[in-house]
Amino acid sequence: MSRHLVLLCSLGASACIPPPKGDGEVLLGSSGIDAFGSDEAPYTTSMGPAGTTGAVEESTSGVTTEGSTSGSPSIADLGGGTEVGEPGVLPPGYPTDQPFGDDVRELDLIGRWLMPWTPEGQAHVELRVADDGGFEWIERAADCSETGSATGNLWVEGTQLALSVAVWDKVAPWDTMAATGVEFEPPYRMRIGYTPMGGYLGLAGPRDLIAMAAWEGRAYSRLDVSAGVNGVWAAESELWATPPGEQVPALVVRDRFDATVPQTSVAVLAHSRSWWWPEGPVAAQDEQSNGPWTDDTPGNLAGAATILGVLHAYDGVGLLSFVGDRSFKLGVPSPCP
Repeated sequence: MSRHLVLLCSLGASACIPPPKGDGEVLLGSSGIDAFGSDEAPYTTSMGPAGTTGAVEESTSGVTTEGSTSGSPSIADLGGGTEVGEPGVLPPGYPTDQPFGDDVRELDLIGRWLMPWTPEGQAHVELRVADDGGFEWIERAADCSETGSATGNLWVEGTQLALSVAVWDKVAPWDTMAATGVEFEPPYRMRIGYTPMGGYLGLAGPRDLIAMAAWEGRAYSRLDVSAGVNGVWAAESELWATPPGEQVPALVVRDRFDATVPQTSVAVLAHSRSWWWPEGPVAAQDEQSNGPWTDDTPGNLAGAATILGVLHAYDGVGLLSFVGDRSFKLGVPSPCP
């Protein structure tokens, strides 16, 4: 067994991959990203007969997917419930937070995650997820002093983590002021592409996700029926907020991450950004990198690959950058109280 397989032994069994949430499956060959509400209409779904979505909907990314078996509620169905301006509480217009713990993938998130994996004497990020879905995001300097924090609730929504953010007391995840002229303050909602694997957690977030350095971590979901590391992978992250003077939330910005790992020796990694508010979609960023890749555990359905010089872990449904400062690890001893 190679050293990568020893390292990734907890990732190798497909039986360890939890099933998708029961109200809509993430199927190989379809885009779980587009099938779970990542579109330009604020939390709405085109309803077909008997409460289903249309048979085929074209996504904003150009990927067509079969509609899920249950649609998200429209804004008209959401009702109110909170007063605008109540500290840490989303204003009216957002769907209510989903329950946490009704999906086995959510239970796997409970605990204390750290990045990098050896944080002693280094600036690091700590993500704490409570058994009710409450989260704390704490950024610390090497001396353990706190440099930034965020709190709220999270849950799994398809191939993304949905974060109902109450406090984001750190660098803004997107520079909305420069792009839109508005600095959106929480409470708001974020969606972050994520991939969990055997005690590791990859996030597909914007570069300003952390303050200590540009966030270069990647986490993708499989979009096709390829096997091993070969195939087409993607993830999306978004900010939904209530613009000034408006009564309902709007999709403000979306980042799209794509990885194409063909049978040939050249892989393609791409990142694009579109601003949807106020007059979007307006493409603002489009980056692409081409380079060599190798399958470090050939012939396996789950294992390790080096893509453009960065070690990645993969299984039947996910791909993540498997590096100590680009992904989180569960149960790492923290040097800070």
